[in-house]
Amino acid sequence: MKYLAGIGSALLLQVAVTLLVIRVTAGGGSFVGLIAFLSAIYGIPATLVVNLLLIRIFSQKPLKTHVIRSLLVGLVLPAFQLGLFAAVKYFRL
Repeated sequence: MKYLAGIGSALLLQVAVTLLVIRVTAGGGSFVGLIAFLSAIYGIPATLVVNLLLIRIFSQKPLKTHVIRSLLVGLVLPAFQLGLFAAVKYFRL
C-alpha cells in the first residue's frame, strides 16, 4: 500500500499538470507544450524511481510520511512546467 499511495499520488499529479500544460498551449505557436511533453518523458520515470528508493530506504515510516514526501518530490516537474508556461505568457516569447 505504501508503494501504491506514495508513487501513485506523485504520478497522478505530474500527469495531470503535464496534460493541462499541453492542452492549454495547443495551437498557440509556442513550444511550451512540446517542452512539457519532453520533460515529462524523462521527469516522470525519474521521479518514480526516486520515490521508490525513498520508500524502500525509509520503509519504517508511516504511510502519511511517504505520501507527503512523494508529493514534494513530485512537485519539481510540475513547478518547472508551470514556471515555463508562466514565463512564456509573461514575456510573450
